[in-house]
Amino acid sequence: MSKPLHVLFVADCQSDRSAVIRQLRRGGYEPLTTCVETAAAMRAALQRQQWDVVLADYTTSQFSALAALELLHQIDLDVPFIILSNSMNEQIAVTAMKAGAHDYVMKDNLARLVPAVMRELEDMQVRRERQQRQRHLLLLHQITYAAATILDEQAMLNALVASVRDLMEADGVTILLWPEHQGAPAVTAAQLSRFPVQPELGAPWITEAVRQAGIPLAINNVLQTPFLSQQRAQQLPFRALLAAPLLVTGQKLGALVVVYEGARRFVAEEITRAEQAAQQIALAVAKSQLIVAERRQRALAETLREVAVALNSTLEREQVLKLILDQLLRVVAYDSASIMLLQDNALQSVAYRSTHELVQQATTLLVNELRHVQTILLQRRPLIIADTTVDARWILAPGTEFVRCWLGVPMLIQDRIIGLLNFNKITPNFYTEKDAQVAMIFAAQSATAIENARLYAQQQQYAAQLEVRVAERTQALAAANVQLQELDRLKSKFVSDVTHELRTPLTNLQLYIDLLETGDAERQARYRKQLKEQAARLAQLVTDILDLSRLERPMGTASFTAVDLNKLIEEVIEAQQPRADQASLSLTFVSDKTIPPVMGQRNQLVQVATNLIVNALNYTRVGGVMVYTTGDAAQQMVCLRVSDSGIGIDPQEKELIFQRFYRGEGTRHLSVPGTGLGLAIVQEIVALHGGRLEVDSQVNVGSTFRVWLPVAEMKTIPDCFRNEI
Repeated sequence: MSKPLHVLFVADCQSDRSAVIRQLRRGGYEPLTTCVETAAAMRAALQRQQWDVVLADYTTSQFSALAALELLHQIDLDVPFIILSNSMNEQIAVTAMKAGAHDYVMKDNLARLVPAVMRELEDMQVRRERQQRQRHLLLLHQITYAAATILDEQAMLNALVASVRDLMEADGVTILLWPEHQGAPAVTAAQLSRFPVQPELGAPWITEAVRQAGIPLAINNVLQTPFLSQQRAQQLPFRALLAAPLLVTGQKLGALVVVYEGARRFVAEEITRAEQAAQQIALAVAKSQLIVAERRQRALAETLREVAVALNSTLEREQVLKLILDQLLRVVAYDSASIMLLQDNALQSVAYRSTHELVQQATTLLVNELRHVQTILLQRRPLIIADTTVDARWILAPGTEFVRCWLGVPMLIQDRIIGLLNFNKITPNFYTEKDAQVAMIFAAQSATAIENARLYAQQQQYAAQLEVRVAERTQALAAANVQLQELDRLKSKFVSDVTHELRTPLTNLQLYIDLLETGDAERQARYRKQLKEQAARLAQLVTDILDLSRLERPMGTASFTAVDLNKLIEEVIEAQQPRADQASLSLTFVSDKTIPPVMGQRNQLVQVATNLIVNALNYTRVGGVMVYTTGDAAQQMVCLRVSDSGIGIDPQEKELIFQRFYRGEGTRHLSVPGTGLGLAIVQEIVALHGGRLEVDSQVNVGSTFRVWLPVAEMKTIPDCFRNEI
């Protein structure tokens, strides 16, 4: 089927557009054209719709190609611009190209038009993809920058959701954080969405699945997923959802949730971007939590300091205990709290503070009547009654009817209990072990000034450690950003190289297919031969690229075994002997029978030997190829040497031949087939094996490649080899 092509003609509408349209149709396009003759008409057409290409006559009665090109630049549109002309000299053509024209085609040679249009459309697509990648990289950088520089946690999270929404081009973004208690509902930390995302409401929800699995989950359609009930899914105002966990060193902090109004199919690149954003957000949240923890510790340290000052002053005991309650409210919440001293098997309230009118002070309590107090006195550690209505240890006392959660902390002086810190909340399941620990510190400080000074120094040290950890996290963010930029640069370069290398055989295939359909019948055999050669070249290029891709994956040492290099080379020589015979070249192998096995992956070493020998045969016209194996006991290395009497390597090209897709000048004169990846693959494999690669060459004399490989350790060598070593 013909591909639609939106073409804007800048020409006299009575000009020979029909020939251009016929040529485009021959090239597989169905032109959808509009013709403009003035600047105003062109501006209106550009604002009305998008165009795939602009074809402009160099001169018209009212307009010109250069004026049209200037107008296109003023509007700042990236559209391929090709000039059509009856006659253009070289100077005019150069001027047009400098002005920004992408190409020019002579009207008497319209055969160039379709390849030019195809090329420019491909280049425009590459430019747009590059711009999209640059936009994504910029937004990821903004996320990293916001995470590293904005100190206010809420402001930072709000900035992050805004950047993520732009990055993912989403209808809504929500950051959910999980409380310390496993199973507690998530808390919305920040949200920017047309469709607010509510945390878990007791029904199945995707973020709980993300929390358990620790990996991203993508829902193309919420109506077709096991993570949501149908009833819940029908209530949601969006249809597609992508959730990525916020993970830092294995700790699950929350989830990044991205939603879209309509159903969609998420691609791997989108999931990767969400993961990258989630990683930066997780680091930011971890940093913020560290800062919050540091502030809490500083507040605790300040409170400890004030308690220490009070205990070492002339203040009365009641004033010291009151000060403890005042400062404790800053770090441990309560509806009421009291300090109760133990005397004659009874607890007497000596200091009391309440923030809730329903909770009243209990003045005197008998220890023998209170099981929870007896437990504290026996175990000498804090006790939490999570819910007083269901815990059998709780004994209801006058004034405590509204207490639902209770925390009791022993006050110790040299392992002797002098009383309790008593905390009450009207909310069940309120206090945590962290609260108990903080309260225990205060209880100890109220009992002795010496203990106060020791704990304060300890908290100061902990605060300093937190500062170091925050600095390390900030440095890790910067390093991750640098690594991300380098990975994107390497990916862009590889895509550019592969695109460039694939274009030539693909263009040739298209050319000879066209010739096969429309060309001279007497040349059909020649066209088929060229088609086979280009297809073979394309297949080899894809194979080599896949080989490189496999080599770049992490590979464990388990696949390396002891390999008999001599036997391996003999097999490769036997396989390549027909090639040498066909070229009337000698192919000789001189082996050192005393060399030990090498440590390696057999198939990869076969590829190394094959690539070197085939290269030597391809670039040798007279003479032959010599293959040697030798050993170096001092270095514990074995050498594979391949020498030829071929054309040699220019000294200026010697450092370039191992670059991907590079082919020397000699290939142009000898028409040697290849992809420019053979030596790059050899170098990758040798590096993976811990070896090294050397080359010596002289133009018109020949080349020698030496591959040095480590010998196998004795324990890895099979018994059949050991007698030969």
